[in-house]
Amino acid sequence: MLQLKHISKHYGSKTVADDITLEVENGRILAILGRSGCGKSTLLKITAGLVEPDGGEVWINGSNVTRTPPERRRISLVFQDYALLPHLNALENVAFGLKMQGVSKPNRVIVSRIVVSFVLFSINARRFKFSNPV
Repeated sequence: MLQLKHISKHYGSKTVADDITLEVENGRILAILGRSGCGKSTLLKITAGLVEPDGGEVWINGSNVTRTPPERRRISLVFQDYALLPHLNALENVAFGLKMQGVSKPNRVIVSRIVVSFVLFSINARRFKFSNPV
C-alpha cells in the first residue's frame, strides 16, 4: 500500500503540493492528471524519492520511506515525453520500469495496456461533459 500523508512542497513562493493525503491499495493503479505546473511530476518524484517533501511522509507497505533513497523504494515512474526511451513505443516505455522490478512479461503487458488505456480514456473524456453519468 502507498500512503502519502500531508505532503507539501514549495519551490520559492510557488506551492506545488499543499497538505496532500492519499492512499493506494496494493494492486491498484493510480493516474495523476492535471494542468501543466500543478505539481503532478513533483508528487511522483516525492513518492519515488527523487525529491524530498517540505512536509509530510511517504509510506510504502506500512514503512515510512520518506528518507529512504530512491533505489531502495521499488517505485517506477515514466517521465514526460522528453525522458521517454525513443526506441520504445508507449506500451514498452510504461512496461520498462516494471521489467526493471522483475515483473513477468505477461503481467507487464497487462498492466501497460491498462495504464495506457486509462490515460487515453481520461484525455478523451475531458472533451465531453455529461450531465447524467451512466
